[in-house]
Amino acid sequence: MSILFHPKPGQILLCDFSPGFKEPEMVKSKRPIVVLTGAIQGRANLVTIAPLSTTEPQPLQPYHYKIPKQSMPMVGIFQTEDSWLKGT
Repeated sequence: MSILFHPKPGQILLCDFSPGFKEPEMVKSKRPIVVLTGAIQGRANLVTIAPLSTTEPQPLQPYHYKIPKQSMPMVGIFQTEDSWLKGT
């Protein structure tokens, strides 16, 4: 199901990457993502996101960012483990 609003930067949503993707691409359903960009003029349906992971990166790099579970939305599925943004 697609969203019916343009999310704001910093919002955390669930995204289903399974339709249209094949291994080894990202195929997990219900992966949390963080929105990186706001609305872009002329590209109303475009959003830049970064997927989050509960697996700590090895080796840890300066561009990895730990999001403590207490900082995640107050919904059970987000509150079980710390999350990692593994952007470069």
